[in-house]
Amino acid sequence: MLTPLNIPVSSQTQDRPAPAPSAPLQPPTRWATLTAAPHRITFLPGALLALLSILWWLVELLAEQRADSLSPAALPAPYLHAWLMLYALFPPFIFGFLFTAAPNWLNGPKIGRPAYIATGLLLGLGALTTLFAPLPGMLLHALGWFWGLAALVRSVTAAAPQDKRHPALTLAALVLGGLGNLLLPLWLLTGIDGLPSWAEALGLWGCLTPIFLTVCHRMVPWFTSRVVPNYVVVRPYPVLYALTAASLTHDVLQATGLPD
Repeated sequence: MLTPLNIPVSSQTQDRPAPAPSAPLQPPTRWATLTAAPHRITFLPGALLALLSILWWLVELLAEQRADSLSPAALPAPYLHAWLMLYALFPPFIFGFLFTAAPNWLNGPKIGRPAYIATGLLLGLGALTTLFAPLPGMLLHALGWFWGLAALVRSVTAAAPQDKRHPALTLAALVLGGLGNLLLPLWLLTGIDGLPSWAEALGLWGCLTPIFLTVCHRMVPWFTSRVVPNYVVVRPYPVLYALTAASLTHDVLQATGLPD
């Protein structure tokens, strides 16, 4: 048989059935959507814990008016409240941000999906468990903390040699925060005086404040350069070092009970 262009076509080709239409693409599951990016699986527990912490503290204050308490007997309510604010509320957002930002800062390897999923789930489940069973909950939370820290260390160290001061400072602060996160469960096990004070000081002045200072030092000039024409990015490192040193000094003064 000849086609209109006089190109021979075999009878087998002419009789071949048309290919079946491809199946429509299935929409991703909610779990796939939630875990598609590092910040989602960490920001969601952080947001839920923020609401839960507010609700828990409100009910706790109302219960204390009746000489009652929702806090487990082993952990006084003020200690649990401090732990929730310092270690359970902000770190999920910090890890979610750094899981995306740190590799971008250094053009390094991305954080693996299993690592950020495990971190988000362990942080969330650990904080939730702490409300009912402080010791296992805090240990589970600490496991998630160091899991995420290890993933960040692998990404930062695998990046090409360059200026790594910002990620290095944030990692150092997370190490101090991880140690502080272990002090309250250690106090539950040993009853050593002073551990709760060190846990509070390390969480606020050893971890959260240095991370806040470092991220602002890195990101505020960058965001400014995106909206101000001809802006010259300036990041004075001596100022960052001085503020970080002052924060760590305040940490020691507060933990030891010295005038600050």
